[in-house]
Amino acid sequence: MKKRIYICEDHPLFMQSLEQMIVNADGLELAGSAPSGSRAISELPTLQPEIVLLDLNLPEKDGFEVLNFIQSNLAETLVVVLTSYNDKILADKARKNGAAAYMLKDTEPQDLLQVIRSVRQGTFLSNVLEEGGHSFQEDQEFTSILKLTRTEKKLVNALIEGESVSGLSGQFNISENTVKNHKKNIFGVY
Repeated sequence: MKKRIYICEDHPLFMQSLEQMIVNADGLELAGSAPSGSRAISELPTLQPEIVLLDLNLPEKDGFEVLNFIQSNLAETLVVVLTSYNDKILADKARKNGAAAYMLKDTEPQDLLQVIRSVRQGTFLSNVLEEGGHSFQEDQEFTSILKLTRTEKKLVNALIEGESVSGLSGQFNISENTVKNHKKNIFGVY
């Protein structure tokens, strides 16, 4: 039986490439595609694909809103985030929100097909690099996805550099509890 794949991607050329890759791949079937998060949310309950290839930066509803919808309403559907954001923070946020994989858009087609074929509940796959990626403070799309305040952006950069909670407290002249609240907002953890 073929795995049914749904694609949610707002760049037409990239979406067409993904569609063609799925159509030509053995054991996979294209269930549908959408250029926006809201359209995906409206179509997914009817189509019930096994796997959704999901961009994060989408019009109308972003990728995290779609991911949360899938987790709440389509428990059997697995999500492979497919993004240009080479960032461990976003990969971790996607994992915590239920994504089965977080893959970069520059992944080789055969590697992406391997991930699609092997992805399963409970195992998180990612090809995010240790170093590199987008500049967190300068990338408007990135920060809008995370919906962080200016202070939270500065805190994330300090955390990436290895600063402790007490160090951040002194550096930003705020209490340790306030730092912990910011961390909770950023990462969903204390």
